Amino acid sequence: MCHNIQMAGPHTITKHNLARKNTSVRLQRRRNPQVEIQNKEPYVEGKYFIYKRYESSATSVLFLQSEQGKKCFFCAKTWLPCTNEVYLTNTLDKRRQYTIEGLAYNRQFAHNIYLGIAPITQQDNKTITLGKLIKHPDSTNIDLSAEYVTIMKELKQSSRLDLQLQRRNSETNIGLQRLAIQIARMHKGLTTPLQNQNILETTKKKWHLNQQCLHRAIKKSFPPFLAILLYYIFYILMSFMHKTCSKDIQQRQGKVKRCHGDLKTNNIWIVGKQFNALDCVDFQPDFCNIDTLSDVAMLTMDLEVQLSQQSNLSKREVRSLLNTFIEVYLNAMGENNAPSRLLLEYYLTEKAIVCAYMCILFDSEYDANLLEQGKKYLKTALSHAGLLFICIAKKPLKQLASITWFNILNKSLAHSAHMS
Repeated sequence: MCHNIQMAGPHTITKHNLARKNTSVRLQRRRNPQVEIQNKEPYVEGKYFIYKRYESSATSVLFLQSEQGKKCFFCAKTWLPCTNEVYLTNTLDKRRQYTIEGLAYNRQFAHNIYLGIAPITQQDNKTITLGKLIKHPDSTNIDLSAEYVTIMKELKQSSRLDLQLQRRNSETNIGLQRLAIQIARMHKGLTTPLQNQNILETTKKKWHLNQQCLHRAIKKSFPPFLAILLYYIFYILMSFMHKTCSKDIQQRQGKVKRCHGDLKTNNIWIVGKQFNALDCVDFQPDFCNIDTLSDVAMLTMDLEVQLSQQSNLSKREVRSLLNTFIEVYLNAMGENNAPSRLLLEYYLTEKAIVCAYMCILFDSEYDANLLEQGKKYLKTALSHAGLLFICIAKKPLKQLASITWFNILNKSLAHSAHMS
């Protein structure tokens, strides 16, 4: 784990810092002339060979080299035509909108990585020809008939947080504490969404979508009887949560920010001394205009899955690392209280469900290994669902007595009947 790492964000530039930075750049240029080239305005226009690509349901990241066979220091991310419960990118206008808005949103979390956008003038399976880089796209410099890609600096795969965690050492705990502090600092600097969304209604709306996708994912992954049982457990617990904790959710209205939305370990890259959060949600407001607890829950849950897969870590060690991460974050946010912990447990369950069905239903089409990863997320979701029930059971008896148990059970049986 790296030391003294900070989350990328706006920097205050002083004369002292600027002089120190210029001295550092001059030293780097003497040691490596390529540094000077990469610090200049990037030249993107031209034809490239695609030597590698990473595809998901709705996006493709292309790794490029010149016609002379030289690798580029940048890569290109493009939206693909896609229509499902999560993505709606079947029109050129929608893909262009997501590309332009995504550039602005992603720069908020990793401003040094996202260079701009460029039009595609020609493309086939092996090559792509790009137009001039547009650093700051607006209505005056966009061609409405063109498909665009986002141009990003190509980073070393070894810089990804999930891969860094695999090289565990005695400083992992300290590294996660620093990460928690930087995530809290990032969340404190986020803006309130322009849309006036009701957090409770949005939460219920998302659960309806998650419920449908969870149904399909479980049915695809398990034998019929086990699938019905798992779905039945999730439905009862989440319905119970919405019944008992609606006031707790509503009281978090002021904590709704324009968050990253997909804060997983494979989306956090360590560059120099900074954590850079890449690939934020830039296509669906309900997925990113969320409670900051929901945002950090995604990362916490994914840290749990990644750490649990390491054979040299016991369950007790994994739990200790996660507890420290949560404690440091909640203390930094001034939210280390019972209601926040209850909602965090709910969001941990929800995010595990989301990651599970995304892997099983969509991403496994491009990488078969992600089907098993989806099952691991489901196992994590089930574990947190149990912890969520324990947290709810600690609420006052008056609140629990008001729940119409017959309706919850009746509805859950009706939904689980569809599984057969």
